[in-house]
Amino acid sequence: MGAMRMTKRDCSVTPRNQSAGHHQSSFDLSTHSVVTSGPYGRSRSCSKADYRKVTRLELLLSQVNDPVTQENLGLASEGAARQRRRRTRAALHKRLRHLVNVAEVVTRELPDLEGEFVMPQYGAPGRAFMGQARTLLAQAAAHREAFLAAGIGVQYFERAEAAVAAYDAASTAADTGREAHVQARAVFTTLRSDVLEVVRVLDGLNAARSPGQRAKWESARNVFGPVTRGGEVTDPTLLGSEDGSRKTA
Repeated sequence: MGAMRMTKRDCSVTPRNQSAGHHQSSFDLSTHSVVTSGPYGRSRSCSKADYRKVTRLELLLSQVNDPVTQENLGLASEGAARQRRRRTRAALHKRLRHLVNVAEVVTRELPDLEGEFVMPQYGAPGRAFMGQARTLLAQAAAHREAFLAAGIGVQYFERAEAAVAAYDAASTAADTGREAHVQARAVFTTLRSDVLEVVRVLDGLNAARSPGQRAKWESARNVFGPVTRGGEVTDPTLLGSEDGSRKTA
């Protein structure tokens, strides 16, 4: 989506004590940001209906920051949770490798367990990997004494269970963060549609009321300098000179 710039002229939103042709407000749909240039005022020529439209626009713009903040927080929360989950999964994979190695010793004493302890693939989907991990840990816990005697480690089972719990907690946090930013995006999308609807109405009113002003706006370039031509930035003080040298009085 491109950025939409709204003029503050006639019955559109106009900052007090500012020239309508030189001060704009930007409602950037690509970055979800609203940049206002000052306190809002209204032209005295506004009708009551137009006044209400401008008031509604101000109200809608005042509501934008909250969903934007919530979306950013949700994205950050989901990203952090996913990183914790990846780290936990890597640590758990190492613990399972140790369990499978010890299981080879255990099966010498308990041949009925032969083939029961198969290492899960690290690249398997999360649910499949964790399902296999829980199965391996449950099978080993059922023969806890044999695994302890084979040298798995006194605290192995407690630490493995803690890793599984940490993975589940990270997954829940990721789901919560994703739900938050998806809902915030939906709210913002609704606000964006409402803002565009009001702006189109005001734009139409202003175009009919001041066609000359409309033509000036549509031909405007580089509202916020410096001037650019062909992708190159030109010092405004050099404009108008044929050779690009600074103009002198």
